[in-house]
Parts: sequence; C-alpha cells; structure tokens
Amino acid sequence: MGKTLVSKEAWLRFGLQEFSRSGPQGLKIENMARMLGTNKSGFYWYFGGRNEFIREMLEFWRESETRALITKADEADTVVAKILRLFHLALEMRHSSGLLFQLRTHAARDPLFAKVLRATEQERQNYFRRLLKKLGPTKYPAQQTAEIVYLYYLGWCDRSQGKSLSKRDVHKQLQILSRLVGVDLSKV
Repeated sequence: MGKTLVSKEAWLRFGLQEFSRSGPQGLKIENMARMLGTNKSGFYWYFGGRNEFIREMLEFWRESETRALITKADEADTVVAKILRLFHLALEMRHSSGLLFQLRTHAARDPLFAKVLRATEQERQNYFRRLLKKLGPTKYPAQQTAEIVYLYYLGWCDRSQGKSLSKRDVHKQLQILSRLVGVDLSKV
C-alpha cells in the first residue's frame, strides 16, 4: 500500500498538535511521518529541515490564532462588538493553551520560542489596548488593562482546558471581563 500525500498545512497542524502535547521533543520528523501515514520525503518536500519546520509552524500558529482572530473581530461594527467577538473567538480557541504552556516552558532556553511568544503576546495585547483606547477613558490605563485581561485569559484557559462551556460559563466570564474593562459586556 502506498503512503499518503500530506499537505504542508496538515504537517503544520499536526506539528502544532504534537508540540502542544510534548514540546519540541514531539517534533521528530520520522515519528510525525509515521503517525501521518507518510514518509519523511513528504516532509522535506515542504521544509528544509526541522528548524525551518518549527519556524513555519510557529508562524502558522501566530497567523491562524492571532491575526485571523483580530481580522474577524475587526469585522464587527462597534468597539464593544469587536471586544465581544474577540472574546468569543478566544474562548473557542482555548484548546491552544497547551501550546502556550510549551512555548513558555521552552522560551527560557530557546531564543526562537522566546521571540515568537513575546511578539505574539505583544500583538494580542496591542490590539486589545487599541480597542480599549477607542472606548474612551477607563479606570486604569489601557496598556495595564490589556495586560491584566490577557493574563486572566491565560490562567482561565489553563484551568478550563478540556472542559465544555455552558452559556452560563460564558456569561460569567463576560461579567468578569466587564469589570476588568469597565464596560458591561454581559448585557450586550
């Protein structure tokens, strides 16, 4: 039986899944090829090597889980609607908390992971800060609020990983977010 042709995106998605589960140790080319039902030559068709794969995988993650969310949130009409859309999209994306954990763990030892993590978190917080500034004056500075909301989100994702969310759970999180932001999002 022949080996399966695996797309570049499938390699990247599978790499993210394995990285989330096992960190860089999970990104062994031969093991990934076997689990994908293909051979290593398929990997090398798209990537020059493991380091290039890791760089592209992290950029793919950043594009699909940060920039894509920002783009979708920006489609909303009002600032409050943008914040709500961003919040709901982020709740749907919380499965990536394993990846964030691995990035944080390995960023202390690997400059590439540190650079990607820092840039991604800065991009996320800057977007939220811009939204907060558009809301007008708030109780706390926009940068500080954006950082606190992001840290809250990270902790919440970590604690709720693998759990299903009810409408009540989402409403509760909106109430907390409303207090942090200074705008009642739970009744919008």
